[in-house]
Amino acid sequence: MAKKPTRGGARKGAGRKPLADPKIPITIYVEGSIVNELGGIDELKDEIYSFLKKAKKKN
Repeated sequence: MAKKPTRGGARKGAGRKPLADPKIPITIYVEGSIVNELGGIDELKDEIYSFLKKAKKKN
């Protein structure tokens, strides 16, 4: 049986690195009128993130 070549293969350290503070997916259902009032989904997300950051600073 012939010897397999030792070149190539997986790189050392390849792949995703562990995060210090990983994100957690959260599902929230919001009424369409609220989303439209704030200007769309992206603007709603911005409002939610800013609220959570302010709440974090208070603690």
